[in-house]
Amino acid sequence: MKSTNITSISILVALSIVAGYFIHFPILPQAPFLLYDPGSIFLLIGSFKLGPKTGIVMCFITAILFALITGQGGPYGALMNFLATGTLVFVSSQVYFLYHTKKGAILGMFLGT
Repeated sequence: MKSTNITSISILVALSIVAGYFIHFPILPQAPFLLYDPGSIFLLIGSFKLGPKTGIVMCFITAILFALITGQGGPYGALMNFLATGTLVFVSSQVYFLYHTKKGAILGMFLGT
């Protein structure tokens, strides 16, 4: 793996963790465990640039580091974060790599959600 890819991965993971740490709020007040986390945006950008496998690795690193730094959700929260974000990132980037256009990116994000 090139050093530029490793640098891109580390910067995007760091941005994802910082965004998730400072900007998060409950989607529904009745369910405080359902949080909006804008950190997935950086993971999507990285997976569109570097591929689906790298996107999954970035999701795993982000979920583990975020759980260790904040302690939110415990091990099950980290697992659920990885599964939800990993599904979004993998499906979106896989469709984008099949159809490498703006429509492919939009279709991939639609199917990923």
